[in-house]
Amino acid sequence: MRESWKTIEAEPIRPAEARRPAEAGDDADLEFLAGMLDDRFRVPGTNIRFGLDALIGLIPGVGDAVSGVLSSYLIWRAHQLGASKLTLLRMAGNVAIDSAIGVVPIFGDLFDWRFRSNRRNLELLRRQRLTSPGSGIRRAAFRR
Repeated sequence: MRESWKTIEAEPIRPAEARRPAEAGDDADLEFLAGMLDDRFRVPGTNIRFGLDALIGLIPGVGDAVSGVLSSYLIWRAHQLGASKLTLLRMAGNVAIDSAIGVVPIFGDLFDWRFRSNRRNLELLRRQRLTSPGSGIRRAAFRR
């Protein structure tokens, strides 16, 4: 049984493919990140959902900064997909509000739990695609 793993040869990764941005229909990373940060976990016996954003925000000092860095990945991907400058600015505003208010003890943690900036940002991208099909966002992205 142990010998079988030696016979499998891995296919090499070509440098051009490794650096290539995700394809237009590949929005699974955005959905996954927004879900993990905003509503991955559920309090048993309730419909209350929370994500890593709320948990990381509990760490004094650096929690909200780390959460803001993770949230900025959505903005970077939106830029790659051709989102308008206004949409990118609104997304950055959501992350800034979440990070700024999140540093306030207790209130900021409750705010993180309810504001869900990553879900808001994903919805902004989807709304832009629906309202302005010629906006530059690739049509196959952000399907539901």
